[in-house]
Amino acid sequence: MISITCRCGEVFHAEDQHSGRILRCRRCGAILEITSRSSLPTSAESDQPLTPNPPPSDSHLSANQHSPSKRRPLTVAAMTLVAVLITAALLLHRSPQRSTTAQLPPTAAAPPPLQTLAQRNEPPPQDRLERLERSLCERAKVSIRPLNGARLVRGYRGGKGEFTVTNGTTHDAAVVLVRRPGRTVAGVFVRSGNTADLEYLSDGVYEIQYALGEGWLPSRGMFCDPISFGRFESLVTFTTSERATNDGVEMEATTYRITLHPVPGGTARTRPIPPESFAPGLATGTNP
Repeated sequence: MISITCRCGEVFHAEDQHSGRILRCRRCGAILEITSRSSLPTSAESDQPLTPNPPPSDSHLSANQHSPSKRRPLTVAAMTLVAVLITAALLLHRSPQRSTTAQLPPTAAAPPPLQTLAQRNEPPPQDRLERLERSLCERAKVSIRPLNGARLVRGYRGGKGEFTVTNGTTHDAAVVLVRRPGRTVAGVFVRSGNTADLEYLSDGVYEIQYALGEGWLPSRGMFCDPISFGRFESLVTFTTSERATNDGVEMEATTYRITLHPVPGGTARTRPIPPESFAPGLATGTNP
């Protein structure tokens, strides 16, 4: 029986017939030669290289011995696997990474945000309405200016009264007759420096109202550029009577004549009125 002691202190026992063979320490992995000597340094630590005999078949080795020829293929395979893994890692690192956003299907462009009127440099609705009214007013002053003597109220005929208006001002005028308690029954448009008549006025008591301005708007019953509103202090009364003559019976009716400008010897007095009091019902068409 041969006893071999490794430098790490591990002790091995072998039959004499295994003398000259080598084994590996199971603790530290050192290579030991089976010899009658008690200890033998490894090939890495010995000054003289070991030249062991050819290893015997595996059937003659103990369970604690391992053949270097079997470990060598395992080591080569492990190194090959490590090299493959390193190569794959390098290739993966060098390959361009795909962007996840590039794989997404294209989406429809979002609509631009709604802009406010201020951002689009557009005037607010109130300003646009005022501009439209101003444009209509300029047209009313020129292209749709009523003719002198144009009737402002229709369907008032039915009497014999006559009414004459002279406008000596520098502005157009709208003159109406208002029957108490506030119904416009007749009206006439008198251009600046002109005279106009109202005929076939029914008997009754009326208030004379007038408005001076530029750009008459029939749908609103007012001037787009008003200058003044007023009324005559004295009411006018239209009556129709019969007078006997040599030829028979003659009808007599009241006739009034007024001027909108001051005249020498004039006796009529006027007073200003608020714009909303002028010609009630004329714009809405509720006059009789």
